[in-house]
Amino acid sequence: LSAIVSAFDEYFEGIENSGDERIHLTRAAILEATGDCAGVLAVSLPSLGKIIGSHCTVPAQVGVKEAQHRFEYAFRSMVKSMATPSNPLVLFLDDLQWADAYSLHLITNLVTDKEIKNFLFISC
Repeated sequence: LSAIVSAFDEYFEGIENSGDERIHLTRAAILEATGDCAGVLAVSLPSLGKIIGSHCTVPAQVGVKEAQHRFEYAFRSMVKSMATPSNPLVLFLDDLQWADAYSLHLITNLVTDKEIKNFLFISC
């Protein structure tokens, strides 16, 4: 999961440095898509937390399975909101053979979700 988190964290750092309008548009899209689950993402993606700021609520403590499902839902919703025709999203991960089982599961969820458009995953 660390490679995925690192890639998205770098993406959000770029947004942070791109100006107020882009930050505002990104914040609005992600908060609308993820709703109350935004805090789940901000815990794992510090740069996203800086973008969505005080709108982020700390997630309630739940069991491991429920936490995973909540994270997966929020992550898919976030990607869906970010990958638009005017701003397609490409995720490139190298050395995928070293990925952990949960990372592969999360990637599979992203690439097989029929509601996520304008998203390209490349690996080697």
